[in-house]
Amino acid sequence: MTTRFRTLLLLVCAAAGIACRSESVSEPERAEPERAEPERVSVFTRLELTPATADIEQGDTVGLAVVALDQRGLPIVPREIIYSSNFLAIATVSMSGRVNGIAPGTAEIVAMVTVGPSTRRASMTVNVRPPHVVPLLISGVMTPQNQGVQVSRGGVPVTDAIVTVNGFPIPHYRGDLYWGNLPGEVPAGGTLNLKVVAGGVTFEAPGEVIATPIITAPAAGSTLASTDTLKLAWSSPTDPDQFAVCLNCWENNSNDGATYYTSGSAREFKMFPNGLADYGEGTPVAVYAYKSNFLKSTSSPEVTSNVLFMARSRDALIRVTPLCCPMP
Repeated sequence: MTTRFRTLLLLVCAAAGIACRSESVSEPERAEPERAEPERVSVFTRLELTPATADIEQGDTVGLAVVALDQRGLPIVPREIIYSSNFLAIATVSMSGRVNGIAPGTAEIVAMVTVGPSTRRASMTVNVRPPHVVPLLISGVMTPQNQGVQVSRGGVPVTDAIVTVNGFPIPHYRGDLYWGNLPGEVPAGGTLNLKVVAGGVTFEAPGEVIATPIITAPAAGSTLASTDTLKLAWSSPTDPDQFAVCLNCWENNSNDGATYYTSGSAREFKMFPNGLADYGEGTPVAVYAYKSNFLKSTSSPEVTSNVLFMARSRDALIRVTPLCCPMP
């Protein structure tokens, strides 16, 4: 406030009879603007890649996650992520970070990110396993001439397989069963070679034909009372896994049949024939020789083989009196 202005103010106050203070009136203070804190610059310092390791099967995929972080641990959104694999024959990686298992083995996957002047890399390891394959199950019963081969996978019948025995085609019959006959019987000591091609898998294995048992007693046409003990005897030059005595079992049918299993070293079997049925032609009696796991296979785990070999003797017809079950 100037001296002149102050004098004029005093004269006005005196004329009005008002006491005026002589202290100076200060102008209002101006507030100083707040100083803004200096803005912190985000610096790209770390790159994280997850998962660090992954185990997948051949043909499977796994996704990767990349996180770029600054010096405060805050995320930075990168403009571009570049992926690479050190073994493309084992595992590849897409531009979006999807790893695909190509073949069994181990590969390293690298992710690279550049933000400003900084470039960071992170890596992970992928282990690729062979694919899990549900094996073919090849089972059934093979004989010196008649062949019944069953082919399935995971409990589901395989109906489009190519099945041959000694080069002769065995056609599909129904379900998982392939059924057919060879032109003639393969003698004991001969070979049955089974070949199955299904779903890109080839299975081939040979098996040695075992001897057919020969019934030596009772003589064909013998007559027994229903209370007599039936002593069945047979000969065989080799011991199979087991024998089975089949009573009333016709070659292609089973009427009132009963089957009794005995060891592969046995050569006789005793029983009472009172339960046998004689329909006027006599009661058929037969002996079967069985050999399990017949085929000598060196196949891969893609195939499980459980084929049974069976050799059946010629029937011996015996008469049982009195008739237990006359025809109606």
